[in-house]
Amino acid sequence: MEYQQGYLDFAVNRLYYAVFYITNAYFFQIDKYFKKHSGLRANFHKELVKKGKIDKIYGKLYDELFEAREEGDYKPFVSFEKEQ
Repeated sequence: MEYQQGYLDFAVNRLYYAVFYITNAYFFQIDKYFKKHSGLRANFHKELVKKGKIDKIYGKLYDELFEAREEGDYKPFVSFEKEQ
């Protein structure tokens, strides 16, 4: 069980970074750069979700991955369930 759980924690981290790098690449193409993850996240919502360029469900997914990645990286002993 713990062995499998470790894989879920890693998967959450990798999923977040996949979204992070894709979003960064989009903004890079339009000459916008962000030093912080929170800045990129805010602009993802401002420029893409709120303007209707991307469905709101992806904004929610980004938020969930952002928060899960922070928990997994910075809070000791956090674990994720397969259903999440």
